[in-house]
Amino acid sequence: MKRTLAILAPVCLIAACAVSPASTGGPLNNTVTLTPTSSTPVGNATLRYDAVNDSRCPPDVQCIQAGEISYQFTLKGAAGEESFSLTRAKPSFDATKNAGVRVALGQAAEPPRVAANAAVPAHPVTVTITKQ
Repeated sequence: MKRTLAILAPVCLIAACAVSPASTGGPLNNTVTLTPTSSTPVGNATLRYDAVNDSRCPPDVQCIQAGEISYQFTLKGAAGEESFSLTRAKPSFDATKNAGVRVALGQAAEPPRVAANAAVPAHPVTVTITKQ
């Protein structure tokens, strides 16, 4: 009995060491702040913050519609590339090609509105990345 146990213990130990978990490659279930054109690893994919579109009414103008700020992203992985936008009205995106990754706007306040004829500043954006 002791001889069998002495043989089985090292075999089990070697087998356990031989199996390593798959690399996730980047943060999942994490919150990150990105600036336009920056990216972050997301599991085995990459999330890139492409641009911001700010159509909100400038503070020095009276508008019929308030407009909105939208953030454009690309999630690129081995399964393909998915481009999407996030807004306060649509604050999350559930990936279909990249194994159930969800990207959602963080709780940070919207950046201040810019005056008419002013260049749109490089708005940083905070997103929460989770695996469903």
